[in-house]
Amino acid sequence: MLVVRTVLQLSAEVPAEWQIWATYISVAIAAGSFIVALFSSRTARQSLKLSKEQERRRVARLDVSLVKAVSWCPVNSKQRWIGARVLAVNPTDRDGAIVQADLHVTYSTSDGANVVAKIPHDPMGTCFPKGIEEFDLPISLPANGAVDGWLVFGLSHALLEGVTVERYEAVVRDSRGPLESVHPWVLEEIEDCEASKEAEGAESEDQGQENDISN
Repeated sequence: MLVVRTVLQLSAEVPAEWQIWATYISVAIAAGSFIVALFSSRTARQSLKLSKEQERRRVARLDVSLVKAVSWCPVNSKQRWIGARVLAVNPTDRDGAIVQADLHVTYSTSDGANVVAKIPHDPMGTCFPKGIEEFDLPISLPANGAVDGWLVFGLSHALLEGVTVERYEAVVRDSRGPLESVHPWVLEEIEDCEASKEAEGAESEDQGQENDISN
């Protein structure tokens, strides 16, 4: 009881002007504390967002897009070849590699059965037409990088005989786990390498004859 009376007496003895200033100071301190807490919360949210973004960029991803699709049939060959030029992009901060590629050929037989044949990428299978630079798998795919090249698949005539091909799907496997695919719906028919060589030889021969005539 004596303590309460002493406090009341001291409060009564403090000038009113000082009491007003004390109120202002208390409000300023409270406002400052609120602003600091607000900025701290905002900084924490930004740090969390950045951390999540960095973690997301380390999750394995693979983006594959089809640039061009062609088909050719070498002379005296038992196979028809399909080439798919693809652009493979690694949009993450982890290195990867393309380790496998297959062509899934979906077709129906005369008796109505649906079949899916898996044809592996075969860079050593034939003499490829001019301009086709095939992938030699595995091929490295650096972080935030990309590679551009051809996947090539040999389909035997026996496989295609008497069937109706419904779909081609080139499936690419990344060393980190992801699988991506592209669908070569439209195949451009091109000359095989032997035909290209014959055409180039005939062109060179004609050019030589023209030079002899002019001389």
